[in-house]
Amino acid sequence: MPQSPARTKSWWNPKGYFTEHEQKIIVNSVIRDDPQKGGMYNRQGLSVRQIWECTKDYDMWPLYALGLLFGLPKYPVNQYLTLSFRGLGFNVIETNLLSIPYIVGSCITMLAITAFSELVNNRSFVSMAEDAWWRNNQKAKKWDAMTPEEQHHYRTTTTDKGNKR
Repeated sequence: MPQSPARTKSWWNPKGYFTEHEQKIIVNSVIRDDPQKGGMYNRQGLSVRQIWECTKDYDMWPLYALGLLFGLPKYPVNQYLTLSFRGLGFNVIETNLLSIPYIVGSCITMLAITAFSELVNNRSFVSMAEDAWWRNNQKAKKWDAMTPEEQHHYRTTTTDKGNKR
Protein backbone atom coordinates (compact mmCIF):
# COMPACT_ATOMS: atom_id res chain seq x y z
CA MET A 1 0.00 0.00 0.00
CA PRO A 2 1.41 3.43 -0.85
CA GLN A 3 2.61 5.69 1.94
CA SER A 4 0.52 8.60 0.71
CA PRO A 5 -1.37 9.75 -2.40
CA ALA A 6 1.75 11.65 -3.47
CA ARG A 7 4.00 8.55 -3.27
CA THR A 8 2.32 6.02 -5.54
CA LYS A 9 5.11 5.61 -8.09
CA SER A 10 7.00 2.32 -8.07
CA TRP A 11 9.10 0.19 -10.39
CA TRP A 12 6.01 -1.63 -11.69
CA ASN A 13 3.91 1.54 -11.96
CA PRO A 14 6.24 4.39 -13.01
CA LYS A 15 3.41 6.88 -13.65
CA GLY A 16 1.79 6.42 -10.25
CA TYR A 17 -1.92 6.27 -9.56
CA PHE A 18 -2.74 9.99 -9.68
CA THR A 19 -1.77 13.07 -11.68
CA GLU A 20 -0.26 16.08 -9.90
CA HIS A 21 -3.63 17.83 -9.92
CA GLU A 22 -5.40 14.78 -8.42
CA GLN A 23 -2.73 14.50 -5.72
CA LYS A 24 -3.31 18.11 -4.66
CA ILE A 25 -7.06 17.55 -4.52
CA ILE A 26 -6.69 14.40 -2.39
CA VAL A 27 -4.19 15.96 0.03
CA ASN A 28 -6.28 19.12 0.45
CA SER A 29 -9.41 17.04 1.02
CA VAL A 30 -7.71 14.96 3.72
CA ILE A 31 -6.31 18.05 5.46
CA ARG A 32 -9.68 19.78 5.27
CA ASP A 33 -11.37 16.77 6.89
CA ASP A 34 -8.80 16.58 9.71
CA PRO A 35 -6.41 19.55 10.01
CA GLN A 36 -4.14 17.69 12.45
CA LYS A 37 -3.01 15.42 9.62
CA GLY A 38 -1.24 18.36 7.96
CA GLY A 39 1.72 18.21 10.33
CA MET A 40 1.74 14.43 10.66
CA TYR A 41 5.02 12.66 10.12
CA ASN A 42 4.69 9.07 11.29
CA ARG A 43 8.03 7.69 10.19
CA GLN A 44 9.69 8.24 13.56
CA GLY A 45 10.09 5.53 16.15
CA LEU A 46 8.82 5.70 19.71
CA SER A 47 11.15 6.74 22.48
CA VAL A 48 11.29 5.02 25.86
CA ARG A 49 9.79 8.15 27.43
CA GLN A 50 6.79 8.05 25.08
CA ILE A 51 6.21 4.38 25.86
CA TRP A 52 6.41 5.17 29.59
CA GLU A 53 3.87 7.99 29.18
CA CYS A 54 1.48 5.58 27.44
CA THR A 55 1.99 3.01 30.17
CA LYS A 56 1.16 5.57 32.90
CA ASP A 57 -2.09 6.57 31.17
CA TYR A 58 -4.62 4.56 33.20
CA ASP A 59 -7.37 5.29 30.68
CA MET A 60 -5.55 2.97 28.28
CA TRP A 61 -5.25 0.05 30.71
CA PRO A 62 -8.55 -1.59 29.66
CA LEU A 63 -7.34 -1.59 26.05
CA TYR A 64 -4.03 -3.13 27.11
CA ALA A 65 -5.90 -5.86 29.00
CA LEU A 66 -8.14 -6.43 26.01
CA GLY A 67 -5.10 -6.76 23.76
CA LEU A 68 -3.59 -9.36 26.07
CA LEU A 69 -6.81 -11.34 26.54
CA PHE A 70 -8.30 -11.15 23.04
CA GLY A 71 -8.70 -14.59 21.58
CA LEU A 72 -7.35 -16.33 24.67
CA PRO A 73 -10.16 -18.93 24.88
CA LYS A 74 -9.54 -20.24 21.36
CA TYR A 75 -5.75 -20.64 21.44
CA PRO A 76 -5.50 -23.84 23.53
CA VAL A 77 -8.08 -25.55 21.31
CA ASN A 78 -6.24 -24.43 18.19
CA GLN A 79 -2.85 -25.61 19.47
CA TYR A 80 -3.91 -29.03 20.73
CA LEU A 81 -6.69 -30.01 18.32
CA THR A 82 -4.51 -32.12 16.03
CA LEU A 83 -2.72 -33.71 18.99
CA SER A 84 -6.09 -34.61 20.50
CA PHE A 85 -7.22 -36.21 17.26
CA ARG A 86 -3.97 -38.17 17.04
CA GLY A 87 -4.46 -39.31 20.63
CA LEU A 88 -7.91 -40.61 19.71
CA GLY A 89 -6.31 -42.93 17.13
CA PHE A 90 -6.77 -41.06 13.85
CA ASN A 91 -3.95 -41.10 11.29
CA VAL A 92 -2.32 -37.93 9.89
CA ILE A 93 -4.66 -37.52 6.91
CA GLU A 94 -7.79 -38.08 9.00
CA THR A 95 -6.49 -35.64 11.62
CA ASN A 96 -5.94 -32.95 9.00
CA LEU A 97 -9.37 -33.58 7.50
CA LEU A 98 -11.03 -33.42 10.92
CA SER A 99 -9.39 -30.06 11.67
CA ILE A 100 -10.84 -28.43 8.52
CA PRO A 101 -14.32 -27.74 9.97
CA TYR A 102 -12.79 -25.96 12.96
CA ILE A 103 -10.67 -23.74 10.71
CA VAL A 104 -13.58 -22.98 8.36
CA GLY A 105 -15.79 -22.22 11.36
CA SER A 106 -13.12 -19.89 12.74
CA CYS A 107 -12.93 -18.03 9.42
CA ILE A 108 -16.71 -17.66 9.22
CA THR A 109 -16.87 -16.49 12.84
CA MET A 110 -14.10 -13.97 12.24
CA LEU A 111 -15.91 -12.56 9.21
CA ALA A 112 -19.19 -12.39 11.15
CA ILE A 113 -17.55 -10.62 14.10
CA THR A 114 -15.88 -8.16 11.72
CA ALA A 115 -19.18 -7.44 9.97
CA PHE A 116 -20.95 -6.99 13.31
CA SER A 117 -18.27 -4.62 14.62
CA GLU A 118 -18.62 -2.56 11.44
CA LEU A 119 -22.40 -2.58 11.85
CA VAL A 120 -22.36 -1.31 15.45
CA ASN A 121 -19.21 0.78 14.83
CA ASN A 122 -17.63 -0.31 18.11
CA ARG A 123 -14.57 -2.57 17.99
CA SER A 124 -13.77 -2.56 21.71
CA PHE A 125 -17.14 -3.88 22.88
CA VAL A 126 -17.26 -6.58 20.22
CA SER A 127 -13.71 -7.68 21.03
CA MET A 128 -14.43 -7.70 24.74
CA ALA A 129 -17.62 -9.74 24.31
CA GLU A 130 -15.62 -12.87 23.47
CA ASP A 131 -13.83 -12.84 26.82
CA ALA A 132 -17.01 -11.98 28.74
CA TRP A 133 -18.89 -14.79 27.00
CA TRP A 134 -16.15 -17.29 27.83
CA ARG A 135 -16.14 -16.28 31.51
CA ASN A 136 -19.92 -16.51 31.80
CA ASN A 137 -19.89 -19.83 29.97
CA GLN A 138 -17.44 -21.25 32.52
CA LYS A 139 -19.68 -20.13 35.40
CA ALA A 140 -22.73 -21.60 33.66
CA LYS A 141 -21.00 -24.98 33.30
CA LYS A 142 -20.38 -25.13 37.06
CA TRP A 143 -23.93 -24.00 37.84
CA ASP A 144 -25.55 -26.43 35.41
CA ALA A 145 -23.53 -29.33 36.86
CA MET A 146 -25.15 -28.76 40.29
CA THR A 147 -28.32 -30.53 41.29
CA PRO A 148 -31.37 -28.36 42.14
CA GLU A 149 -30.74 -29.03 45.85
CA GLU A 150 -27.11 -27.88 45.55
CA GLN A 151 -28.21 -24.74 43.68
CA HIS A 152 -30.76 -23.93 46.40
CA HIS A 153 -28.18 -24.55 49.14
CA TYR A 154 -25.67 -22.29 47.35
CA ARG A 155 -28.21 -19.47 46.94
CA THR A 156 -29.23 -19.59 50.59
CA THR A 157 -25.76 -19.91 52.13
CA THR A 158 -23.46 -17.84 49.90
CA THR A 159 -22.19 -14.47 51.02
CA ASP A 160 -20.79 -13.57 47.60
CA LYS A 161 -22.23 -10.45 45.98
CA GLY A 162 -22.56 -9.36 42.35
CA ASN A 163 -20.27 -10.98 39.83
CA LYS A 164 -18.41 -12.97 42.51
CA ARG A 165 -21.46 -15.23 42.86
